[in-house]
Amino acid sequence: MKDGALGVRTGIPTSPVVTYQDGKLSSAMPPPLPSPQTGQPQPPILTEKDTRPLQSGERVYVSNIMVFPQNDMITYTIHECDVCNGVTQPSSYWAVIVFALAKGYLASAAVTDVEDIIAQVLTIDTAASAPSQPAPQPAGPAVEQPAPAEAPPAAIKLGQTIDEVVAILGQPEKTVDLGAKKIYVYPDLKITFMNGKVSDVQ
Repeated sequence: MKDGALGVRTGIPTSPVVTYQDGKLSSAMPPPLPSPQTGQPQPPILTEKDTRPLQSGERVYVSNIMVFPQNDMITYTIHECDVCNGVTQPSSYWAVIVFALAKGYLASAAVTDVEDIIAQVLTIDTAASAPSQPAPQPAGPAVEQPAPAEAPPAAIKLGQTIDEVVAILGQPEKTVDLGAKKIYVYPDLKITFMNGKVSDVQ
């Protein structure tokens, strides 16, 4: 695990935006959304006490991998492996890492090239001894082949914020702003937000 990923406590549905691009891993807190009643910024969704930097050498397991060929993006959902790290007080922080690749990269890249990029952030720990209790998932990534076109809708859930959707799918082709209601249009997807959260996906 490379330094730079900001994890969030288990039970909090919103994750910081963790991006790996051009050899750098960076984390950013999602900005506060304006209040539907006042239009003024609301308190941040996440505070510093909710997050913790995941350190180099910490073991994590992967619970979800999404590949978006049309956006040249791969996302890894990782969870801190308390059992593997031998901690006495479990904390179980998690994060979503977005690998933002050059435009058109996934259309021609070999699997080994993609693996090399993922390995700059996550590596498989082949030397570690088995933990006293089995980890929920293997400690390390497994690169999948590009997902079919219907994969992106599965990554979008009701209640997600605009920033979470943009972190997964990238910027939309066009947007429709109707005040509290906003519509983001992607090549094969239309997402409706009410008061800054996903209310419908088509």
